[in-house]
Amino acid sequence: MAFENVWATPEDVKKYNLSRFWTKYHLYQWQDENVRGRGVGFTIDRKTGIYLVPYSGFRESIYKREFVLHWRDEDVFMRVDRDTEKSSGWFDEISPYRIVWDLLHVGPPSHMNEQNQELLDVFKGALRAYRDCGVHSEYPDAIVDFNF
Repeated sequence: MAFENVWATPEDVKKYNLSRFWTKYHLYQWQDENVRGRGVGFTIDRKTGIYLVPYSGFRESIYKREFVLHWRDEDVFMRVDRDTEKSSGWFDEISPYRIVWDLLHVGPPSHMNEQNQELLDVFKGALRAYRDCGVHSEYPDAIVDFNF
């Protein structure tokens, strides 16, 4: 799979129905004027149509992230936490920069869970491309690993 971080174009918004992230999940960054204006980023494999959208972060910890992974025509909620002992620090100037993710939760939908290895492999591929912050990533050569 070839995931890439891209700015959503108006064509992407229409093709992948990305405006639903505003209407269904109330994600401010997907509100129409943002999509038309400065744009919003997402991580996509254009060949398969699988994509990853950051859902939220910074609630309990600056290291936790929630995503929606659109896979097999379903939106699957995924939650990860950054392993701070194995990852580089925010302002480390080490090369290569390293990010290690722990899996906290998968689903809904309920039939998508931690036991679905194919789902986890796709999610890992998307997270490798997403790195630390998708289109806003400050570490384009970061090494991304997983504890799951």
